[in-house]
Amino acid sequence: MSKPVVLLVHGMGTHQPGNMTKEFTKGVNEAAVFLGLNSFDISEKVDLKEYNYSEKLDDIRKKAADHQGSISEYLQFISGGGLGSIASKLSSMEAKFGNDEFLYTHWLDVFYYGLTYHNEEIRAEWAEELNKLILFCHKNGRKLHVVGHSLGTAIVHDALAKLYREEVDFGDTLHLSAKSERFESLWMVANVSRLLFILTRFTDPNHSIVHDSNPDMLGCSNYFYNVGNKFDPFLLVKRYKRDIENGRHICFGEVRKRDDDLKVNPHDLTEYMACPDITRLFLYRTLGYKFSITVQDEARKKYRATTIQGNLSEAEEKISQFVNDLGDIQPNNISTVINSFEAAKKAIKEVRSLAD
Repeated sequence: MSKPVVLLVHGMGTHQPGNMTKEFTKGVNEAAVFLGLNSFDISEKVDLKEYNYSEKLDDIRKKAADHQGSISEYLQFISGGGLGSIASKLSSMEAKFGNDEFLYTHWLDVFYYGLTYHNEEIRAEWAEELNKLILFCHKNGRKLHVVGHSLGTAIVHDALAKLYREEVDFGDTLHLSAKSERFESLWMVANVSRLLFILTRFTDPNHSIVHDSNPDMLGCSNYFYNVGNKFDPFLLVKRYKRDIENGRHICFGEVRKRDDDLKVNPHDLTEYMACPDITRLFLYRTLGYKFSITVQDEARKKYRATTIQGNLSEAEEKISQFVNDLGDIQPNNISTVINSFEAAKKAIKEVRSLAD
């Protein structure tokens, strides 16, 4: 049987070509061990592809660094000067996150994609690559599964919303038909598509064609999985809550200690895929693997033994308070995004303290 194809789209921050594949493979293989598959290697079972837009954002960052002025001034320039009073708030963000490279680069990527001319360039390039791969898989009888992570979920969503229609008229070469050209499954890991919608105002994920295909409404994929961690600081507001009929919402609340400066990173792709409850569903959907209840329970026990054993409930209460303190979170209020990153900084600091 032909291998299924898995297309990966990375998230915020710098990603060298092949890095997302390594992060994804590492997480899945670690979860496989928890599930009793000790010699398993996902890279041998599926054909892994990745779309990398990191070089484009890195180039924007470099130009911003070379710009004679602040980052906010450069954002004004490459967005057509339409930021208005938001520019001063961006300057404040710049000062607050200047000593935290992780959050600093992440919020910049969100604003570069969400507010500037570059978002259409990234969407169009990825849509073209996806289109070719969908047609290849249909022609060769192979199933395609798409995995977007973090900012990649917004790029995936926006491109699919632009590419797909429920039905395509004869002669329409710009769109794909959700009726006859769906792909198998869509995995939105650390889904920030609704948060980015505040900035792009492109298409609301709660009402777009980017969902599972079901009797009530055709979607671009047969199955849809929305994956989140309640300690992920980038999912504090505007969570994706749309009903899913074929697929499911997967939310977990464990955090593992890491061997790097971050100590913990509940937003990391490897950390997501290392959770056996996520990977077992992925292996079932892509490869047809089934695991007994006993194996699942044992996998959870082994996994939790590797997680932080601190008072997570207390941290969750504090993080919830950060969200409550955000104030106005109306969909068309760009300040919401700025405020959410301020809350993210507090939240990740709170979770990091558990690893000390």
